[in-house]
Amino acid sequence: MKLDDVLTHIGGYGRFQILIFVLIGLINLRSSGYLLGIVFIGYKPDHHCTLPTNATLNESVPLELDNEGNWQLSQCKMYAVSGSNKTITCTDGWDYATEKGEKTIVTEWDLVCGQDWLVDMSTTIHMAGIMCGSLFITPLSDRVGRKHVLLACLWIQTALAFGLAFTTSYLQFVILRFFIGALNRGIAVISYVMMTEVFPPSHRTLPGIVQQVFWAAGLMGLAFIAWLVKDWRHLSLVISLPTVLMVSYYWLLPESIRWLIAKGKIKEAEAILQKAARINKASLPDNCLSSEEMDMMMNQNIKRADNPSTQEMLQEEETVEEAQHVTRLTYDKAENIAGEMNIENSSVTPSNECSAENNDQNDEHCKTKHGFFELLDMFKICCIPKMAFYTITVCYLWMVNSLAYYGLTLGSGTLHGDRYINFFLSGAVELPAYFIGSFLLQRFGRRKPICMFQMLCGLSNIMLVFIPKETDSGVNLLPLIITISLLGKFGITASFSSIYLYSAEIFPTVFRNSAFGFAAFWDTVGGMAAPFVIYSSKAMLELPRTVFGGLTIVSGLLTLILPETHNRPVPETVEDLEKWNTQLISKKKPRV
Repeated sequence: MKLDDVLTHIGGYGRFQILIFVLIGLINLRSSGYLLGIVFIGYKPDHHCTLPTNATLNESVPLELDNEGNWQLSQCKMYAVSGSNKTITCTDGWDYATEKGEKTIVTEWDLVCGQDWLVDMSTTIHMAGIMCGSLFITPLSDRVGRKHVLLACLWIQTALAFGLAFTTSYLQFVILRFFIGALNRGIAVISYVMMTEVFPPSHRTLPGIVQQVFWAAGLMGLAFIAWLVKDWRHLSLVISLPTVLMVSYYWLLPESIRWLIAKGKIKEAEAILQKAARINKASLPDNCLSSEEMDMMMNQNIKRADNPSTQEMLQEEETVEEAQHVTRLTYDKAENIAGEMNIENSSVTPSNECSAENNDQNDEHCKTKHGFFELLDMFKICCIPKMAFYTITVCYLWMVNSLAYYGLTLGSGTLHGDRYINFFLSGAVELPAYFIGSFLLQRFGRRKPICMFQMLCGLSNIMLVFIPKETDSGVNLLPLIITISLLGKFGITASFSSIYLYSAEIFPTVFRNSAFGFAAFWDTVGGMAAPFVIYSSKAMLELPRTVFGGLTIVSGLLTLILPETHNRPVPETVEDLEKWNTQLISKKKPRV
């Protein structure tokens, strides 16, 4: 019996699958704190130079215009001599306007004035760690096992996160942040794969969407925890505490069944399936899996590939679900989506030579294909004009979506109003974005909804450039500003979750892994650039909004030039892609 048939037999949404789904969801929930906790850990409160003994503010600190044109106390200068007009940089440190008990890395290490860029640099270094985690940690899970690598990453990350709370310098802080980011990426990808693997293909759409609720809940919970815990060291400890409870995952979380089968450990896989059947109150024969039976099923699937209705059903059911999960955290996950598309569509595309399972079985050809020859594939793509154009355009989409998503999320704490409420709302608005985005992709195709979402984000940001905080008559426009900002966040969240699916569908099988992985690489580039785009507001207040708005509008328009992929078989060759136009294909086909 084929594994997917076994999973369907014991119950597509059985108790076993729900248990794994919740366990993985809790991992996803905690990951947002590691990535975006810097919004509160690195918060910069108002400040001014520490006053000399027996001096007053008016005597010691000059007034200056801020970037909004308002007079305020200088944050980086003081009078050289009381009563004179000559100013100097702060000589005795700074005084910060903090709440009771509030401490951040800014107030502790004086990361202000000439060193204020270091906070944004810490986020960029964290993103660099994410990139490295994609390259070194996720491939390890294919060799050692999903569960063992996942648990090792969780426990090591917990130790590093605890260590973060006891760092005594900025250098120690960013080094630990780098490794926490690398581990966070490995955790995100491996856990996602383990979650999808326990569901049969026809039951993966809903879990893929609902799994995002945990990420959004993590953002909202982070805002609440940061509101309660003002000290950044204590906040770091609280963020890492949930992972301590995940020691129980050693007993609760089973090894990946597909990985065990790929490694030839059929008996171990059958033991897990028997346990799953008992939990789901179903029954299975003792030898529900065997290599002979699986070979027979695979041969039957190859024969079924000649049936056009089977092709359409598999492409519609299996391709869509694997790309719904947005983990903000993305280059490696993207490669997994592309790889899983190749695996799961193998019954439709038997010419595809390399699958993840073949890799796990140490197929030398596949190892070579996923190594040096993938680099050669990129050169081949550049020699094909249409493929080169599609690849460059998709790379731009990934970079801009990542730049805008992380930029708007990290910048939510700098919006006017309460930073905790703004960050909470920024997470809450993601909930409808996932579901509405998924519905529109199925109803209207890929290109038009993605274009609409990006245009919504772009126009919202451009509008905010021209809206003042209040009218000339004194009417407060802050609620309007926050609402429009949330509309922009809604748009980029829906778009970001959609480009996974669209990118995986547009590339032909012969280049999919190479092109998809290369395009997804630019996601991390956008994430690394986002903190410094926000930092540019110090020179020009509305520059970040202008950058986010302008780039996403261009990205939305470029989407319309790309071909529509909805209701089309995944292209096998470049020739298949050349035949496409940009129109939506009707799902109903005439019977012959």
